[in-house]
Amino acid sequence: QKRSMVEEAFDRSKFPINATNEKIKEKAEKILNDQPGKPMAELRETLDEDGKKYLDIMVQKMEQFKTLKDDPRFKEAKKYKDCTAYKIKDNGPPIYKCEGTIPMSILDFWAFSSLPEYKPMYDDLFKEEIEMKSFHPNLNLIRQTFKAKFPTKARDFLMCCMLQLNNDGSLYSIVDNVVDPICPEDKSYVRGKLLIAGWIITPIDEKSCKATYMAQIDLCGSIPGFIKDSVAKGQGGQIQQILKGYEKFLKKKKQINIQSVLKHFQKKK
Repeated sequence: QKRSMVEEAFDRSKFPINATNEKIKEKAEKILNDQPGKPMAELRETLDEDGKKYLDIMVQKMEQFKTLKDDPRFKEAKKYKDCTAYKIKDNGPPIYKCEGTIPMSILDFWAFSSLPEYKPMYDDLFKEEIEMKSFHPNLNLIRQTFKAKFPTKARDFLMCCMLQLNNDGSLYSIVDNVVDPICPEDKSYVRGKLLIAGWIITPIDEKSCKATYMAQIDLCGSIPGFIKDSVAKGQGGQIQQILKGYEKFLKKKKQINIQSVLKHFQKKK
């Protein structure tokens, strides 16, 4: 029987159960009855009208994402030490896919690659992430901002994020570009578009997993072609950048903040 990611976290020596962690463990035992295992789509009736609207969009996006993963149009673009980049070039920005076997547990890798407190460890331009609205712990509207890179202006993105855990222990983390009055455009930034973005992460064992990342980004606005190409190619090497950042993280003798991870798997009040 598959162990949940939270059970795995508390069993590992990196997260010894001490007096402080007992409270966190108690919260972990109150994990959504429906997650992992129950598809997010089955939680629809627990959401408000906006939540239902965004859930419907994201469920459709997730199915598109899973189909795109095995698209035969992907051609190998570059081999890195720990991953391989593939590319589809049609009309518009290229679509990049990055796949690799990761020497981290699925919990650690998802946390380090997705939670905003760790992004600066592997993305120098990342500035901040703001949660604009939460419909459910695993369905949120967020805004991310990025610093300017000469000679361009700073960028921001407004997106809906959905996280789904599955009975086989795999995890889908999918985002989609949105336009919503909750977060109008800010003149200090050029609003970009995440046309495709997300992760499919599958556990291999307690200490390793297989990850697939895909992204298609439109930076919008006036921007030199060489910068567009640089950003796009960087998506193809995303796994390698994350692993480099994780090495720096470990050298500082830090560890993943389990509280920030668990909040995504707790029942909404």
